[in-house]
Amino acid sequence: MTSIEADEWLQLLAHHPIFDGHGVRSGKDSHGPKVRERVALRGTDLFIAAGSEVRWINLKACKDAFVRFESKRVGLRSADSSKSKPVSTNLEAVAAVPWFRLGCEALSFDIDRLVVNASGKLLVAVGLHQVAVLVLPATPGSAGRSTGGAFRAARLETVDEKQDNNGVWVDCRSMLLGTATAATPKGKSKASRRHSAGFGAGMSVTANWSARTRVVDVLWHSLSTTDSHLLVLQANGTVKMYDVSEDADTPEQTVSLFSAASAGGAGFAMSQAVSFCMGSSVSAGWSRATLYVLTNTGQLYSLCPVLPRRCILDLEWLEDLLETVEMDVREWQAEEYETSECIYTPPELVDARAAAKWLGQVLKLDSSKASERLYLTLPASLVQPAAAQGPYLFQPEPMPASAGDYDSDSSDASSNVGANIHAADCDPDDACSVEYMESTSGLGVGLVAIAYCDAHVEVFADLEPVIGKWADTSARGMHMRDMPVLATLASIDLTVKPLVSADQANDSRQIGPVALMADSLSPTVFYALHSHGVHRVDMRRWTRLLERAIGLSSDSGRSAALEQLVFALDGRRASPTEQSGRGALVRSCVQCVVHTNPSASRPSIP
Repeated sequence: MTSIEADEWLQLLAHHPIFDGHGVRSGKDSHGPKVRERVALRGTDLFIAAGSEVRWINLKACKDAFVRFESKRVGLRSADSSKSKPVSTNLEAVAAVPWFRLGCEALSFDIDRLVVNASGKLLVAVGLHQVAVLVLPATPGSAGRSTGGAFRAARLETVDEKQDNNGVWVDCRSMLLGTATAATPKGKSKASRRHSAGFGAGMSVTANWSARTRVVDVLWHSLSTTDSHLLVLQANGTVKMYDVSEDADTPEQTVSLFSAASAGGAGFAMSQAVSFCMGSSVSAGWSRATLYVLTNTGQLYSLCPVLPRRCILDLEWLEDLLETVEMDVREWQAEEYETSECIYTPPELVDARAAAKWLGQVLKLDSSKASERLYLTLPASLVQPAAAQGPYLFQPEPMPASAGDYDSDSSDASSNVGANIHAADCDPDDACSVEYMESTSGLGVGLVAIAYCDAHVEVFADLEPVIGKWADTSARGMHMRDMPVLATLASIDLTVKPLVSADQANDSRQIGPVALMADSLSPTVFYALHSHGVHRVDMRRWTRLLERAIGLSSDSGRSAALEQLVFALDGRRASPTEQSGRGALVRSCVQCVVHTNPSASRPSIP
C-alpha cells in the first residue's frame, strides 16, 4: 500500500497559482537590514503579499483536496459528483483549490510584511514608507453569523468547472495610516486605485521617501482593549501608536527614541532603528508594558511604560508592581540626604517615587476592583511619553561570531552557498531583529534574543528588570544614572550546510536579515527565519539551569553558578581543544527545521 507523507500536500501547495509573482525581488536594498515577511496566518487562512496585492487561500481546503484525491486513488473513497473539476494528479487537485484577491484602495505600494492582529479582524500591510490596515471578512461562525460571499465559497468541497483559478476579487475596507482620508472598498479594476501619499501625517511625499522616515517594523499592542492599537517604528527611532478604530490619520501617541541632536547629525548615520518587540500580555514585572527597540549597530533601548489609552490590565499585576516600587522607595530613601545648599535625591528614588505615583493613579481609575481584569481609559496625564533607557550594556561582552564557530547542522564559515538573495541587504555586522521571551517559572526571568546578518543570534538574560520612567522625571539626574545591563548567555550559529553546487560561490554566513519569532505555545522557544530556511531554538533545558542559579540564596553562590552556566553555553570562550565539549548544550537546542536551498534557479521563501 502506498504511503502518504503527512506534509506532502504542503510541498504541493508551493505550485499553487496563488504564488505566481510572489518570488523574492532582485536587487539591493540600500536602506539597511529589513526582513520581508510577506506571509500571515489567521487560523487556517493563509494571506500572502505579491507586489502591492494581498491574496488569500484556505489551507484546510488545500489539505482536504489532497486527502480526497489520495483517498480515491487508493480506493478508500468513491468518486464525487461531476460538479468537481476532474483532476489526474494530486498536484492538480491542490492547484485547483480556489483563491482570492483582496481589493483594497489603500494598497498601491509594494508590500514587505503582513501582520494579523490577535482577533483576526485586522491585517496590516507594510511597505517602505506606507502602512495600510485592512478590515478582513469574518471567519465562519464568528459572532454567530455566516460570512457568505467568496470567503465562504472557498471552504466548500466542490469547485465550479468554469473556475479558471486566476483569483476571485473580494472587496475589503482599508485605510492608509497618516493620510487625510481613509479608503473605501474598491471595485475589481486595479487601475481604479488611487496613489497613496505615504506614511507620516503632515509630511510631504518627498520627505517620506527619505531614509529617516522609512517604516522598519510594526506590531499590535497586546494590552489594547479593542485589539486595534498598532505600533509603528521608523528608522529615525520614532515610535507612533495608532488606534485604527478611532483615527487612522493622527497617532494617539508619539515617542522619539533618539534625541534631536543625534537624529539630525552623525549619530543618526551611525545608528538607525531596525526592529522592536514587547513583553507578552502575561509577562511579569514592567516588561509587560515595555517596548524594546534595536538599532542596526546592535544597541538596545527600552521604553516603559508604553500603553494604549484604552487598555486592559490585570489588577494583580498592578498591585504587585506597586508593592515592588514602594519597597524600592523605602530602600532608596536611606540614600537621600540634605546639605546646606541642596537636597540630594538618588535618581533611583526619583524613578521609584514617580512609578509609585503613576501606579496609584492608575489603580484609582477603577476603585471598585470588582474584577481581576480592569478595562481602563487612561487620561492624558497618565499617557506621558516614556524616557528611553539605554543603550544596554552586555556583560560579558559578546565575542565575535567568527571566534570558535560550532558545527550545529552547519558547515564552516568558508563554505559556499547558492545565491546572493538578501545577502547585500545589510552588512554582516548589522543587527536586524529582537525578540523578548520569558521563562515559565515564577521567577519571571526575561530573555532577549538579538539576531545579526552574519547568521548568528545572541541570547541575553534580563536579570535587572526595567522600571517605568517618564521623560519629565528622567531629565533630572540623567547623567548620574547607570546604564541598564543584560547578562550574556549564549551565541547561536545559524549557518547551514550548502546543498547547491560549489560553483555558486558565496559565504554561508551571508544569509541576509534574520527575523525572530516567538513560539505561541512555549515561551522559551523561538524561530529564526532567513533566506536559507528556518531554525528552531528550544531554550527550555538551559533556562531551567538559569532559574536554578538565580534561585540560590547566597550572592556568591549565585554569581558562581551564573558564571559556570555562561561558560558551559558559550563555546567561543574556550580553547580549540575545549570547544568540542563547550557549547554542546546550545547545539542540542538548535535545529534547522526548514532548508530552502536557495539558488539562482530556485529562489528562497520570503
